[in-house]
Amino acid sequence: HSLFQTSSFEGLFNMADLMALPLLPVGRELSRQLGSPLASLLFWLLSHPRVAVVWRHKLKVLASVLVSRAALQRLRPLLRPTTQPALAPAAAAAEERAAAAAAAPDAVEDAGTKEPLVATSATAVLQPAVTPALPTAVEIITGDKRWQSLLGWEVAGSAAISVVTFKLFTQRIYALAATVEMLTSRKSEWQKVAWQYPLFCMVSAVLGQSLDYLRAVVTIKWRRNVTRRLHDLYFSNMSYYRLMSQGQELSVLDPDIRICTDVTAMVDLYSHLTFSMVQASVLAFTFSFWNLKVALGPPLFFIAGLTLIVKSIPAEMVPATMRLAESDGIYVQMLTRVQLHAERIFALHGVDYEFGLLRRHIDRIKEFSRRVQYTSFAKTVVECAFFYPQETPGFMELAGHTVAAVLSLGDVPSEALHGGLSLDPLAPQAWTPWHVGGQVARLHSWFNMCRPWGLFTDIFVKIHIQDGNTLRVQELYAKLLALKQTTLIDADVFSDAGPVISFDRVTIETPTKQTLLKQLTFELREGQTLLVCGHNGVGKSSIIRCLCALWPIPEGRISRPGGAVQAEEDLHLHDELYYLPQKPCNVLGSLSDQLTYPTQVEGGLPEAELRRWLRYVDLEHLADRAIGADAVSRLPGGDGADIDWEILLSLGEQQALSIGRLLYHRPRFAILDECTSAVGKGLERRLFEMTKELGIACLTIAHRPVLRDHHERILQLSGASADGGCGWHLSDLPQKEGPSRRYRVMDKEEVRRILDARLEAERTASRGDGSALAAFHSEQELVARRSTGFVARHALAAGAASADVLVRCRWPSRLARFLALLRLALERPEERRATAGRVAVMAALLVVHARLVWMQWRGQTGLMLASMCGNRLRVFCEFASNFLMVGVAHGVAQTFRLTSWSLHQHLWEGLTRAIQKRAMQDGAFFKVTMPSDPAIPAIENPLQRMSDIKAFFNIMEDQVNKVTLPLSTALMLMPTMLRGLGFLSPALLTFNYVSFWLCQFVAPDFTALREREAVLDDRFKFLHTRLRAIAEPVAFSGGGRAERCIIEPRFEAVLQHAERSRMKEAAYNTVTVFFTDYLYLPIWLQRMLSRQYALINTPHHPAGISPNLLASNLLFDRSIQYPQVAVQRLVLFSPHWERMDSHCQRCLEVVVAFEAASSAAAAAAASAAAGAALRARGGAVGASATNGIVVQGLDVVTQSGRCLVRDLSFDVTPGAPLLVTGPNASGKSLFGSILMGLWAPAGKANAISLPGDAAGLPPPSTIAAAPQRIYIPLGPLHNQLSYPEVISAAALAPPFRLLAQGSPAAAAGGCTERLRAHFAGLGAVEVSELVAQASSVQKLFIAWADFPSAEALLKSIARPEAWVVDGTSFKVVFGESAAEMETMKEHKASVLPNLPQMMAVLRAVGIEHVVSREPEGWLAERIWEDTLSGGEQQRLCLARVFYRRPTFGLLDECTSMVAADAEEDLYRRLIHDWGVTPIALTQRLFLPELFGRELALGARNADGWELTTC
Repeated sequence: HSLFQTSSFEGLFNMADLMALPLLPVGRELSRQLGSPLASLLFWLLSHPRVAVVWRHKLKVLASVLVSRAALQRLRPLLRPTTQPALAPAAAAAEERAAAAAAAPDAVEDAGTKEPLVATSATAVLQPAVTPALPTAVEIITGDKRWQSLLGWEVAGSAAISVVTFKLFTQRIYALAATVEMLTSRKSEWQKVAWQYPLFCMVSAVLGQSLDYLRAVVTIKWRRNVTRRLHDLYFSNMSYYRLMSQGQELSVLDPDIRICTDVTAMVDLYSHLTFSMVQASVLAFTFSFWNLKVALGPPLFFIAGLTLIVKSIPAEMVPATMRLAESDGIYVQMLTRVQLHAERIFALHGVDYEFGLLRRHIDRIKEFSRRVQYTSFAKTVVECAFFYPQETPGFMELAGHTVAAVLSLGDVPSEALHGGLSLDPLAPQAWTPWHVGGQVARLHSWFNMCRPWGLFTDIFVKIHIQDGNTLRVQELYAKLLALKQTTLIDADVFSDAGPVISFDRVTIETPTKQTLLKQLTFELREGQTLLVCGHNGVGKSSIIRCLCALWPIPEGRISRPGGAVQAEEDLHLHDELYYLPQKPCNVLGSLSDQLTYPTQVEGGLPEAELRRWLRYVDLEHLADRAIGADAVSRLPGGDGADIDWEILLSLGEQQALSIGRLLYHRPRFAILDECTSAVGKGLERRLFEMTKELGIACLTIAHRPVLRDHHERILQLSGASADGGCGWHLSDLPQKEGPSRRYRVMDKEEVRRILDARLEAERTASRGDGSALAAFHSEQELVARRSTGFVARHALAAGAASADVLVRCRWPSRLARFLALLRLALERPEERRATAGRVAVMAALLVVHARLVWMQWRGQTGLMLASMCGNRLRVFCEFASNFLMVGVAHGVAQTFRLTSWSLHQHLWEGLTRAIQKRAMQDGAFFKVTMPSDPAIPAIENPLQRMSDIKAFFNIMEDQVNKVTLPLSTALMLMPTMLRGLGFLSPALLTFNYVSFWLCQFVAPDFTALREREAVLDDRFKFLHTRLRAIAEPVAFSGGGRAERCIIEPRFEAVLQHAERSRMKEAAYNTVTVFFTDYLYLPIWLQRMLSRQYALINTPHHPAGISPNLLASNLLFDRSIQYPQVAVQRLVLFSPHWERMDSHCQRCLEVVVAFEAASSAAAAAAASAAAGAALRARGGAVGASATNGIVVQGLDVVTQSGRCLVRDLSFDVTPGAPLLVTGPNASGKSLFGSILMGLWAPAGKANAISLPGDAAGLPPPSTIAAAPQRIYIPLGPLHNQLSYPEVISAAALAPPFRLLAQGSPAAAAGGCTERLRAHFAGLGAVEVSELVAQASSVQKLFIAWADFPSAEALLKSIARPEAWVVDGTSFKVVFGESAAEMETMKEHKASVLPNLPQMMAVLRAVGIEHVVSREPEGWLAERIWEDTLSGGEQQRLCLARVFYRRPTFGLLDECTSMVAADAEEDLYRRLIHDWGVTPIALTQRLFLPELFGRELALGARNADGWELTTC
């Protein structure tokens, strides 16, 4: 019989043939399925006599084809008709540049647009820029110690373990082959051989996990080395600040993300690469002594695979991968930014705006992910076909079977061949088990060699082709090295001339080369004082930036203590020069660390000394403040070690604590940059008097003229365009007591005596009875009496259920929590329909994939059968057909993975949208950070947990791909397995599963480990992001070293936890791998059951076993394999299930907290509405309630239960401004938070009534806030005023029309022609004239211009100069038709900026120059916190109130950096010109002629407040 005929089993057999047939029906069915049908067809074609001639002379035919191909290549130039003329040099160069531009996609187009992505403050992406040469990843990992660091004892140990592993591999191969050889043997020797395999597997599992543990140790070691190397560069030379201020070439927008996230991914990839290379090299070397052919095969095979992969990579995939990594990092940054500014965002009603930005970033991530997935489809098919043979048989498995079959062809005895060509597959042979055993040995040798080479090649591809993380780290490292080599302080500019600060003809320029001051010259000696004044933007803070060497000095010389040495390099310089910024730099740590910053006292200051320094600045009560685990939202620190004082302290308390720092350090020179803008007059006066008595020279930047009394000279700045082009004027100030100079007091006891005397004298003078301490304690006693009930309630609330307890009570099981998350992701009907469609497609693909896998197995078994029969032609046919099916099967598998990715991306988007919706509702994302209601559980970093959603679905997608593909094949083969083994089949699978559950007794608590790892990692990331936000004040203070001392212990905690976790996981994985990994105990059990089947299925024949029968037994053996693999994937899914549950837990905690916050807000709103209705019916509310603010019975209570104000009642009517004053910690900002709906009001009968307030949050038309802590949103300049309204030109529909309105005189003199010429130059396609009736008195001249797009329309009028035509100013608005513009109403105000009104607002607050100096005008996008000065930022925040024109404006110390005369002018304009009634929160009484009443908080009475007339 031929092999083709035996595969069909048609016709009758003689008795001998019947004795060679399988005994079981399932065996007969399998014997009919040997070989691929496609191979049978190909074999039939090649067996045709005419085709057989070609096959017999195949080598000659191949040689003829190669020779003909070479001849055609030589003749091709001669066959061309003509040659193109050579290009001119210029044209050739132009053509080369065009080809290079076309070949290198430098700008990946954004989704739905034709414009390349640009780097903005909101969306930062890669742009081509001139950057320093990139170092290699090996240089970054190893540093100076190249190979010594790379080849440590861990790598040497892995090589030694690999040698031992090789010996075990060979023993396992021999044992496994022997079990196959004795598969049908009725001898007892098989038992001795069979029990060797599990013993070898046990030792191999220990050694294999030892290798994995060594790799984890190396990964942690390299991460520590790389991070510290980056920290060395990042924290030296003020690089953390200079990365944001040195221009595009050296700028990095996300160094925190690269250090915290990309470094981890990079070292993990390179540790995999190193260890796989070591194992592959050791195994190749040792195998070469055993079998040279097998040893050389895998490297050649994977080189060929790598070549195919490289050729299948599209050019656009690499930049898309880079953009995806960049977008992921920026998305995490934006989550942190929103969380940091949560209070201001909620107060400004900017929730929709900010979450809209987040949603756009999610869309951007989806788009780049789609590009990566679809463009890499072919590459992924090839990569999976070469490297991942378990889920779908691939080229590696096909190559192993082919190599084993070809090498085994020579083992067939020549005398057994039938007709000299091949033997009869149904003829029993005695040597067939030995032949199959040899094939199995060669096959497993191939697999063992291919595993490390496959891992090495896979990691190599990821690193050198699509690894964006490594490139991002390389860019950061290169730019940090460039900054290190760039001279920060020029020794020719800076010098040390002793105890003096001097500027000698210094020109000050911004990094954008804008000149602020010229030839600046002044001198400040020890004991002297200098006041620097000037309006916003003239360069006051720029002088300090130049003094601290943050900006380059183009001209002049500066003398200062230390000269060219930075304070970060020499901590003793803090005793010479100390800086106090307007926005204090709050250190993360204890109260002692906060006071001694940037130095640190080991163990902290003694309590008595700490209280003394705090007493000097009226902050002794901070030492008694109870700090609980829920007191700090972002970094809880119950032990007082990790306290974020920026949250706990008001701005006034932070500034007071900064003054305490100054007194503690007692420098020779103090730089005071608006450092008293939020403190009271008493503390401000005390600061200057104490510095004078201690001999501290002060260089003060301020606006208020009252500070002139404390200074000897004044440096008045007016800008470079004034004062003869210099922009400054230095003059002496009159002294009441005459100029005095004192040298610095150094003796500590003398300092203490001076400060104590000054404090006691001040308190004695203020009270008259000399009992200052008694007065302080009396105030605390009053607060304690008011807080009695609230403290008890707070203690009761501290024991309330936390978010994790609530989640476990509501969803007690993991499955319930998983389903709860899926229900959230599928809230909308369209999401459920789309999900159902994708699931149906995936199910169909699974069925097709299972059929294709079975066809591949039939072909591989047919390959072995052809080898046993010695049929070379059939070997070739089976190889060719399997080669084709591998590509088809992997194409189907990759289509399944692509559909799975689409499904999980859809679920990620849906769940993110659902959680964001709950976070936005009633400002829940802010309220859960510092809950004012005991029913709201506190959550640390709630928005940062949004990244857990993506991690959850990444794990889910990975497990769906790994489990469902083999599971579908296992379900298809389960009937075959049951028919062949009976009850042994479920017994085997049950044993595998039960053995895994027995392994759980040694399993660590993965949920707790992952949760702890996530918390530690989040803290490390947050500290880096926080440093980026406060980089400038840290650089001013020389606090880089202090910040590093804060960050690195948290980083070390992350690594130590990782080391402990990896050790526990290694012990657990050793047991689970032995019991569940298919190549260990499961394959041994499979061979034992296959033997049992063979004993039942194989008839006894004295001549031996036929190849057909043995091949059918092997095919049944493969039918056992995939159920085994499926059970293995199911049992290995359990730890991933725990990881998924930990992410579910964290996400559901946020959901529970957000829902609790929304419920509390709804209950408070309902209670307030009911109380208001009841009072209205009883007539308790006065007439002012209809259009004013009424507060009745309000208690102002802190989170810790301290009642600062009790039974507060007042009203505010439009046109009657209210001034709220009080010292630090008196409750001003907390009262403002209650008024804005940020904090829950307290009091049994409290009532707050505002016009239009229906849901607990006053509308922006009623009251708008200008908060004390400035918030500048991301986006273009016009969005800074319209915030939080989302203004988008995309909402404008054609025609894109602009209307310009002028006076009637504008129509004279051919104004239409001038307008046409003007707007045509700006991109208009048509300009026409229209005269419309604007009023009953006069007619206005109106012309309209049409533009091709909304972007072109906005760009045409982005600069104010575009509104002026030949000296005639026009009012420009947007419109569509003349009928709509007869009244000049801006009907698209909701989607387009009202630029004329915006310009009027900027003119009113005095910063119209901001628009003029930007080349893009209103469309300019900058990081405005770094672009604008502090005063300009405050004016911009106040301009929002002007733009909205609400009834009331809550102004919380919002003009502290504005000059006094300008401050008064702003308030007058706000009240008289814009009709806004301000409620001003301030430390001091000012402008009594504008404010009729004063609400004084912190009064020494039972209620803590009093209302008086100014």
